[in-house]
Parts: sequence; C-alpha cells; structure tokens
Amino acid sequence: MSYNHSTTETLRISREICEEYADLGMRVTVRQLYYQFVSRGLEANGQKVYKPLVSILSKARLDGLFPMDLIEDRGRTVTTSNIAGEFSVRQGVAATARDLREAPSGYLWSGMWFGQPTVPVVWVEKEALSGVFEEPCTRLDVGLFACKG
Repeated sequence: MSYNHSTTETLRISREICEEYADLGMRVTVRQLYYQFVSRGLEANGQKVYKPLVSILSKARLDGLFPMDLIEDRGRTVTTSNIAGEFSVRQGVAATARDLREAPSGYLWSGMWFGQPTVPVVWVEKEALSGVFEEPCTRLDVGLFACKG
C-alpha cells in the first residue's frame, strides 16, 4: 500500500475537498482531509498514505501553492494577549472600568444552561472531528471536549 496520486493531483483534490467544507463554514485539519481521501475511496488507510499527504500539503503551503487558511492546525495554537502594547496600571484600571461600564452584560452573563440540573457536553473521540461539532455546540452554548484519539 503506497500513495497513489501525483503532487498536482493531490493538491487539486485537497483544494476541492477543503473548499466543500469552506462553503459550509468549516475548515478541515490535515487528518480530516486524509480521512476524506480514504472515505471517498481515493486512497487506502495507513501511515504510508497519511505521511506523504502531510508532506505534500506542508511543502505546498510553505511554497505558496496551497492556501494556508484552507487547512486548520488545531494542535498548535498560539495564544496572545488582548493587550496591544504596554501601558501603566492606571491606564489598565481605566480601560477595565470603561469596559465594565460599556458592556456589563458581557461580564454578568452566566449562560443558557445556568441553574439547570443537567448541562450537556459533547465529547468527540478524535480531535480531528471537533471542527464539525464546533459551530453547533457554540450556537447552543454546549461544551465540546475533544479526546485526542
């Protein structure tokens, strides 16, 4: 079992699949894309197929041959501060006070499930599938927990 597509063909198919998901408002991970290749009968299941696909897409993205934003990398997120630059404690207190006055409901909201005897949480076996459940869970204010395989 080995990888069956040329680089050009892989990029074309990958782009089509990614754009299908983008039209639905979702981005796929490389693993989800691999599963699409397998489930559509385009490739066999196995590391000898997955690794070449990852390699082709990584190189193409770095070389500008495949749009970076079509594929989501959930395993390597960067968290940043909301603070744009440094400021004094006095400026920080003033900014916080202003924010509290302007949007109190944003700070006091407790969620639609507050006080309920049962609070739903969706558990997904594979983190690669979490993008499929993210939008409906967010819309319904339901927790989402992705087990990492």
